[in-house]
Amino acid sequence: MNYFKFFPKIEYDINRTGTTQDIVDIYRQVRPIGDRLDEQYTYTTYDVQDGERPDIVSQRLYGTTKYYWTFFVVNDFLHDGYKLWPMSTRMLEDYIEKEFNGWAVASNPRPNTDSDGIVIGHTDSIAGRFELGETITGGTSGATGTLIKKDIDKNQLIIQDTTGSFIGDGNTFEIITGGTSNDSVQSYRAWKYAEAPHRYYKNVIDANGVTYQREFSNIVFTESPDAVNTSNNNNTITNEYEALYANREGLVDETNIPQRAQLAEADATGASENGLQYISNRQHIIALNDQRSKLRVIRPENIEQFYNDYLELINE
Repeated sequence: MNYFKFFPKIEYDINRTGTTQDIVDIYRQVRPIGDRLDEQYTYTTYDVQDGERPDIVSQRLYGTTKYYWTFFVVNDFLHDGYKLWPMSTRMLEDYIEKEFNGWAVASNPRPNTDSDGIVIGHTDSIAGRFELGETITGGTSGATGTLIKKDIDKNQLIIQDTTGSFIGDGNTFEIITGGTSNDSVQSYRAWKYAEAPHRYYKNVIDANGVTYQREFSNIVFTESPDAVNTSNNNNTITNEYEALYANREGLVDETNIPQRAQLAEADATGASENGLQYISNRQHIIALNDQRSKLRVIRPENIEQFYNDYLELINE
């Protein structure tokens, strides 16, 4: 079935000449209310297999391809269209390689204080420094690339279309310089962009040693003048600021579909940096794609009724 076949038509002056013609009202929408959907049509879930298209899923579930469009109606994340349909393994790897090419270079900001102990600036902060689009060069490595993003919260310079490898492993550093701005900072950590931290977290452990919650944050440091310690043994990246975990999320219960609004990576295994754990960009995208592969679908015995109700409502 052509999805727009039964949509109402409206008169519209396409060429702005005063002459109207009938066109399909593609902006007409019907969104099912959650409670009504649950009670009236009784949804279930379907795990999209690697490479399955909407029409293939419709054929498997309903014996026909004509109900493919219902997946885009009953799944909120698909309201923006096919671009959010779960990717195949090959498409996913191609997407990560393209979107996350290059390097993420993080600095290690330290506060500068005056004689009264008042913070007057930060050494190696990227805030207010560097210009998007300029060429970034590593002073020791000679690596170069184009600055496409500054992540102030995580102190990351995102550099793509790179040549060479930037230096930074927490012990070995180099000076990173902008070719246009002439701004510079000392690198602290350098990752391939796909493997760089997307979100920091720490696990919350119960009395039995079982992880029951993760505390997430998009930022690495608190903007607090109160130093934690100077030994760097308190799960901090710098020896100045305590890591902030702003958002608490329970681990995802895959049997409880409403909980899937929680963070996709809530049960992924993260990497570790100086005791502070993080989910990489690659892990985040893979977890998000896995989450999207668990479709909410109308049960086969109710699909015809849903179809008829939808057509009636779309033409009201």
